[in-house]
Amino acid sequence: SATLLDAVRDELALRLPSVMLPQHLQLIDSFPRLANGKVDRKALQQLAATSADDEGMQPRDALEQLLVTRMAQLLG
Repeated sequence: SATLLDAVRDELALRLPSVMLPQHLQLIDSFPRLANGKVDRKALQQLAATSADDEGMQPRDALEQLLVTRMAQLLG
């Protein structure tokens, strides 16, 4: 799945301006549906929120760790 996501990112980079490139991509087996067959947008939002909670939330390096620490001190 990582190679598929990389291929999608590469293709999007060829076709879209850099400001339009998505920050996160997520593979799903199918769109969640309501009983009437429509796409369940709330469930999609929950999938996106869960994905955001799972990835990218940890500081990647010492600078990010310092920023996280300082912001936590400022915000209490």
